[in-house]
Parts: sequence; C-alpha cells; structure tokens
Amino acid sequence: LNFARNKAIYGQLLHGDVVEVLRMTEDSFDLITAADLLPYLGDLTDLFSVVAAHLIKGGVFAFTYESAESGTYNLGPSGRFNHSSVYLEKLAKDVGLEKISNEP
Repeated sequence: LNFARNKAIYGQLLHGDVVEVLRMTEDSFDLITAADLLPYLGDLTDLFSVVAAHLIKGGVFAFTYESAESGTYNLGPSGRFNHSSVYLEKLAKDVGLEKISNEP
C-alpha cells in the first residue's frame, strides 16, 4: 500500500479483509476487481453478497479464479482454492449479478 500511495494516482486505498472493508464503506462502485483473490478464499457467498451490495446498477465485478472441474470449491495441491464456474455463476445469480463473460 505504501508503494501504491507513493504513486499518488489512487483516490482511496484501503487495507483489511475484503468483506469487512466493503461492509464498513457506504461507497458504491462501477467496477470492483478481484485479481488473484478468490484462490485464497473458499466459500465466496459473503464476498459476492457484499460486492453486489456496493456495485451501482450496471456495475461490473471482474475477477480471476482457479478452475475446479465440478462441485463448488476445493483446496488444490498448491494450497489455493479452486472454484467451479457453475458455483461462481450460481453465486452471481443469487445476488443479482448478470454473467457477462467467463474465459478460461
């Protein structure tokens, strides 16, 4: 965060658990990104819920994930979680997010 802060190009930088930080803010966003975050989380129910609550209408939640062939999620041999696309699409639908793309 100090490196990012020194660039002086960000309006706001926050540190903490992503779900807790989003719960603490009243801000809304047109884009929320989670690059290389999902592999560190198993159950994503709370994450998708809080993201959906903070996206403006038409906003985008863009994320990367490591793919599981079936089921919901599992801990891979690397110690990172894999999530199935079926699980991710169900979570998105459950919180009112529309699937735009899912690229391997």
